[in-house]
Amino acid sequence: MKSSNFAAVVAAAGLTASSAMAATIINPIEFKEDDQAGFDLWPSEFAGSVSTAEFVTPLTTSGMTTVTITASTTLGQALNRGSISDGTPPGFTYANLYRDLLIASSPTGFLTIDVDGLDANQTYQFTLFAWDPGDSVDRDREWTVTGGTGVPTSNTLNWGTTALVDNNTFAMNFDITTDAGGAFQLTDTGALQGSAINGFILEQIPEPSAAVLAALAAIGLLARRRR
Repeated sequence: MKSSNFAAVVAAAGLTASSAMAATIINPIEFKEDDQAGFDLWPSEFAGSVSTAEFVTPLTTSGMTTVTITASTTLGQALNRGSISDGTPPGFTYANLYRDLLIASSPTGFLTIDVDGLDANQTYQFTLFAWDPGDSVDRDREWTVTGGTGVPTSNTLNWGTTALVDNNTFAMNFDITTDAGGAFQLTDTGALQGSAINGFILEQIPEPSAAVLAALAAIGLLARRRR
C-alpha cells in the first residue's frame, strides 16, 4: 500500500499517535461542584497556598498518583462564575465545568500544578481547562511546562478574542514526558491575574509501536470490509 493511502486509511480510522490507545490515568477533575457529567470533584480542601490529592492509578507502576496545586499567594476557595448554559453554542455541554473556578486569591498570584507518581520517561497528555466566564478583562491564559518535557512547552489562550465554539475551546493540550522520577510540572507564566483553572484530564499516550499496531489492525478491518 502506498504511503499516501496508508495515511489516508489511518486518518479515516480516526487514529493518531496520541489518541489511538489513550488511557485515562485520573478521572477528569473539576473544582467546585460534582455537577459536570464525566468529571469527578477535586477531593481535597483548599486552605492556605497548597492543596494535594492522591488518586489510585492502576495503569501506573506506583499505583498512586499525587497532584499538588500551589498558589504563589493563597488559594481562593473554588467558586461558580458566569452565566453560561449548555446548548449555547449548539452542542456545548461543559457549562458546569467552565463555571467551576479555582484561582490564586491575589490579583498578582499564579498557580503551579505538580503531578508525581507516574512512570518515568513516559509521555502523558494533560488537558487543562482554563476559562473564567465571569471575567470582563481581555487577557491571556499562558501555561508552561516547567518540569518534565512538554510539547508544546507553552500554550496560550485568550477568551476575550476567541469565540466559544465547543467544549474544548478553552482547553490547553500538552503532551508531557515525565522526568526520571515520574513527575511533571505546569505553571501559569503570563497575565498572572488570569490564573483561573476549571479542571483537567490526564491520559497516557501510547508508545508509537502500539499506535502503529492499532492503525494496522484498523487497516486490515477496512480491507476486509471492502472485499
